[in-house]
Amino acid sequence: MSIKDLPTGGHTIEGYVAGIPFPNPADPLKGYKILVNFWYRYLPYLHCNGDDHEYLVNGASQVVTIRYEDVFRRLSHISDPGQPIDDPHAQGIDHTNFSMTLEPEQERYTAVLVVYYADPTEPKGQYIFVPQLRRVLRGSSNSRCAPVGGSDFATDDFSAFSGGIARFQADFLRDQKILALVKSEPLLYGKPDNYYFPLYFPKPQIGKWQLRDNDVIDVRRIPSSRAGYCYGKQIIYVDKESHTASWKDGYDPDFKLFKVEMSEQIAQPVPQEGIQFDGNELETIWDLGKHHLSAFITASPDGKSVVANEACRDVDGVNYDDIERFCTPSGLSQVMR
Repeated sequence: MSIKDLPTGGHTIEGYVAGIPFPNPADPLKGYKILVNFWYRYLPYLHCNGDDHEYLVNGASQVVTIRYEDVFRRLSHISDPGQPIDDPHAQGIDHTNFSMTLEPEQERYTAVLVVYYADPTEPKGQYIFVPQLRRVLRGSSNSRCAPVGGSDFATDDFSAFSGGIARFQADFLRDQKILALVKSEPLLYGKPDNYYFPLYFPKPQIGKWQLRDNDVIDVRRIPSSRAGYCYGKQIIYVDKESHTASWKDGYDPDFKLFKVEMSEQIAQPVPQEGIQFDGNELETIWDLGKHHLSAFITASPDGKSVVANEACRDVDGVNYDDIERFCTPSGLSQVMR
């Protein structure tokens, strides 16, 4: 397991198989090793939910509610028992994220598939099914800063950071203890009334916060890739135990703080793995310049939430284990069938 310098001025890794690449990150490049650990943190090879909720709040405290169907699939570097390290269908793909709008009705069937490749130097692919056109469109690799679905999230903001490891550098800043919410129940964190409005910050009844050890890293685009990028730097708080990110402070290209993101990961049982961070989360991003926010919650008011691995084979009659349907661009053409 080693770090390789790239001609672009960035880095990648060689010899990675599965698991946490750098169990004890240290200099040289300690910050970058922490970023790599975050990127390859444990997630079930499959997690899904047919009832994710997002709440968009503008400066006048008006709320728009959006419902999604979401499917995450890891196809390479799998570490779950009984699974191959690389799925036979991987074909050079590391993981995919599928998301389809269920509500509001006028946006129903709009679907996005983001493909992240096993070669970290290859730009991610983004495909969009537009129901009005009945067509699948290829998204631009330069659209990392574009708002997703009218929200305050860009594609690089998912789970605090989803920009990859080849176009970013990371410097270790410090060790810090921070408060994090890791234990709750879907019936609690799925109810909008259990959040302080209009901030969408969890009320005490959602769960007890813990003081956890974090690595704080300063993540920036490498100089050759900075032109036109929305963030001058991203200060990311990475949990030392789970390697998940809890918080992010986003600074614009002039290094002015303009976004703050809370990304609280909720631990739940995973088949054959015990209690793990499986994709359930409360994720809120506050846009300080525009005075509004977006809150993404992987639970519905009636308690439906993310399930993992074989439990995805029948969720309200839907088989989310169908790789062709939920992990390939051609599968997007089946959305309205």
